[in-house]
Amino acid sequence: MEIKRLNSHFGAEVLGVDLRDSENNDLIRTLTQVLYENRVIIIRNQSLTEDNYLKFGRQWGAPIPPCTRSLTNAAASSAHGSWEYGRERPGRNCA
Repeated sequence: MEIKRLNSHFGAEVLGVDLRDSENNDLIRTLTQVLYENRVIIIRNQSLTEDNYLKFGRQWGAPIPPCTRSLTNAAASSAHGSWEYGRERPGRNCA
């Protein structure tokens, strides 16, 4: 895993992680520390199923219902049944 600080007063990009391994406690602990240190983290190029996405999200807390509905709609409309963050933005209350 590589942490690349952004050219701003806060934020970092996290490289070399696979969020499908979100049950890895060391990974979640490290991401949490990086988030606290930088206030914003960017994790690019993840191809997650809805289940993967929700498992990762639940490590941070309970999903927001408008977000989970948007994920269900996005997965239903996708030919391969997975949803890549950033390809379609979930409901307006989601980050």
